[in-house]
Parts: sequence; C-alpha cells; structure tokens
Amino acid sequence: MTVASHCFLILVSFLLGSGLVESGLMGAGHVLAAEKDAEPSVDKSQYNLFNPTPESAMRGFAPNRPSRGNTPITVDAGHFQYETDLYNYTESRGQSQTVRTGVATDPVLIFGLTNQMDFWVGVGGLVNQWTRDWSNGPAQTTRGTSYGDTVLSIRYNLIGNDGGDFALGLIPYVKIPTATRDAGGNRLVEGGIDIPMQVSLPGDFSMGFMTELDILVNNNDSRRHAAFTNIINFSHAVPFIDKLTATLEFFSSVSADKGTPNIFTADFCFGYLVTDTLQLDAATYIGLNKDTPTFQVYAGISQRF
Repeated sequence: MTVASHCFLILVSFLLGSGLVESGLMGAGHVLAAEKDAEPSVDKSQYNLFNPTPESAMRGFAPNRPSRGNTPITVDAGHFQYETDLYNYTESRGQSQTVRTGVATDPVLIFGLTNQMDFWVGVGGLVNQWTRDWSNGPAQTTRGTSYGDTVLSIRYNLIGNDGGDFALGLIPYVKIPTATRDAGGNRLVEGGIDIPMQVSLPGDFSMGFMTELDILVNNNDSRRHAAFTNIINFSHAVPFIDKLTATLEFFSSVSADKGTPNIFTADFCFGYLVTDTLQLDAATYIGLNKDTPTFQVYAGISQRF
C-alpha cells in the first residue's frame, strides 16, 4: 500500500471516529452557493421539465465544480445548468516518456427533469496530446488532436435535496466513445455509478465524499475490469474575500487491472461566485505516486438558468 493510500485511510478513519459526520450541520458542496437552501414551503413534486420550478421555490446554486467529486444536489425541474473547463492542462513525466495534454471547453450540460432527478450530457472538449518517448532509443514525438468522449448520466437525489443535515445521491453513467486513439480514447463503451454524499462540519466547514464503481476496458486487452474511486474534500469560505471558497481534496482510483496504474492526488480548488447563479473556478491536482500525472491545472465556469 502506498503512502498516499495510508494517508487516505487514516483521514477517513479519523472522520468516522471523531463523529464529525454526525455534526448535524448541513451545507451543500459549495459552501456559499448553498446558503439559500431551506425546507420547501410548497410541494415541489408537481414540477417537471415542462412545468419549471418557480424562482421563489428554487434551491441554492450548487455546481459540481471545481472539485472532482459530484454533488448529490440536483438542478431544479425545468431549469438548465452548464459546467465546463475553459482550459485543462495535464503533464505526466516518466523515466522514458513525457505526455502533455490540453483540453479546451469540455462542457457538462445538465437538465432538471423532476425535483429529485436531472440528466447530464458531458460533451468531450477539443483534446491536444503531445507525447515524447525515448524508451526504444532516440526520442520519438507524436501528436494527436480529437474531441473527447461523450458521457451520459442521470443523477437521482435520495435525501437532502432541499435542506437537512445530510445529502445522498446516485449517478449512473455511460461513456460513448467519441475520442480517437491518438488523443487518448479507447473507442469502447464504458460505464459505472457514482454515490455522492455531503454533510456539514463545525465551524462552517463542508465535507463531500464520493465513491465510484467503474467497469472499464483493460489497458492491454479487450477484457473488462472494475475500478474503484474515492474522493473526500473539505470546503470553507476564504476569510476576508467575499464569495470565494477554497477546497482541499484527496482523490484515489484503484484498478483491478494490473496494466492500469493506481492514481492518488491532492487537489486544491477555488470557486468564486460572481452572481447567485454564476461561478468561476480554478484548481490544481498534484500527483502523490509515480504512476499519477505529475500535475494538472485548469480554470472553468458554471452557470444556472
């Protein structure tokens, strides 16, 4: 077990043992965006895609960004939200290879279907990948450009959508292979399910946790394997800077395929609410083991209508 995985297990054990997850203080994934949430005063089950929730009954803006994890809080029925990287850069440095990947505008389009459910279309952005490999003698450089894969998801909130001490959701997804191989795609359908959770902590901190099961194609053959992802993050408003929230996050992805590396990162994210329904963000991910990309940085935007 790596040092990163030890740290992750110790952190989770501390939270469970300390009783922080039972603190009884609720906040959405984005601390500031969730302040509007309250118990509904009307029966919101009457609203749907064609009968939108009125503005007076809408919950606070709660985008998934900028963290890797998703929020269990859905977009109100009949409303639309987009979230996208403006630019995302990743660099991986190995003993015999360096890979640089840039992605421009990879939007997720979210449509509120009912009070408890929304539908996502993740549109792959423009991917540019540069690889320099010297494992077999003189360095060879390759470049690839493509649009990324398309991901379809449904999010269903089980509890805590309109306030309360705890929120839980389910997000099954399927990946449609639209990316070419020279830009990182594998040309095969994959899928899985996310289970996002949120709870508030003392001192106006917010904690998010997401566990994910993926069924993916092996790196070296066409068989499939299970991969397990866990994400835990802590968010808090930045003192003296109105409407800015900082998030510290730990990410792990462990695969049952021996040819697929395990990934561990520490993530640092910032989100700034320009308005009650518009957020700008930036983040960086730092690799914690040799198989993880050295670093990743991005900036993005989220908006609800």
